[in-house]
Amino acid sequence: MRRSVRALLACSAWVALAACVNPALVKVTYDSPVTQTSEKSASIHMTTGSVESDYAPGQIAQVRVNPKVLFNLDDQRAFAESLKDELTRLKLLRIREISWGQVAAADVSIEIVFQRTVIFPVAVRYHLDVAMRLKSGERSFARRYYVNSAEGESTWTNMNTDAARGKALAAKKLMARLIPDIEKFVSESLGR
Repeated sequence: MRRSVRALLACSAWVALAACVNPALVKVTYDSPVTQTSEKSASIHMTTGSVESDYAPGQIAQVRVNPKVLFNLDDQRAFAESLKDELTRLKLLRIREISWGQVAAADVSIEIVFQRTVIFPVAVRYHLDVAMRLKSGERSFARRYYVNSAEGESTWTNMNTDAARGKALAAKKLMARLIPDIEKFVSESLGR
């Protein structure tokens, strides 16, 4: 009994301390090279869905989460800006605008839908459920992506991840899945 009370208090303190840092998402980059470049213009349309926190089944510590640790609208905007910057830097597409409403006509339309973002606060793990739709003339492509910030990370990294690092891991993994699909779509639409 005494040990479980200490564990509960330690978990509560850990969650409270994890929320003390500024967990806003910072710019993320794409580290792999691309083989395709183009001069096509593009626009990005963003849609947000549910933003929530959850607990693992059987987890005792039901502590209210600081809203700043959620992968929220501001973090999604930061991700969109990072995606725009990376697509431009890689010379894959020239992004005209990022919009949360109607977008201007462009050679390629990219729609990113953050259907559901979840933080598991005690373990500071982010799960992103994101859909991407690409359209260029009559060609289109759609895929759904499930990203877990802890996937592929060491136990030590997972134990020492705060909200800012967890968001960055999730965003970097999402970008690593989106850009190859965008590159393939651009390549196929250029007929190469």
